[in-house]
Order: sequence, then C-alpha cells, then structure tokens
Amino acid sequence: MKKVKAEISPNGKVSLEFVGFAGEGCTEERQRLRKILLDLGLVLELEKITKKTFQQIASETNVSEKEKVERTHW
Repeated sequence: MKKVKAEISPNGKVSLEFVGFAGEGCTEERQRLRKILLDLGLVLELEKITKKTFQQIASETNVSEKEKVERTHW
C-alpha cells in the first residue's frame, strides 16, 4: 500500500517518507503533494532527499530482485 508519512517537529521542520512507491512514483507523488500544499498557501523548501535502498523498496512494494530485472528489460 502506498502512503506518505509526515512528521512535523515542534520547531516546524517537516519530514516526509514515501512508503510503497517504486521507481519515479515517489517523485511524482512529492510533486503532486507540493502543488496541493502550494494551492493552500504552504511552501515547503526542500532540504534533503534520502533515497531508499532496493531492499527497502522491495520490502515495501513486494517486488523481488528477479521482477526488478524483468521490469527493466521491457
């Protein structure tokens, strides 16, 4: 299941984690979320993006290494 976890610290720092997204899906969702927030008058400045390992993504999306190889050869 795809979801976005958001955490707001007492000082206002926002951390987002995109769970269950493979490939560029998280980038597309981040851009969609950014537009929604902008439409509401909220501006989040990007500070850092930490990419997940294949193992983390695979465990979230149930994609095996074999499936990843097959998908890249379409």
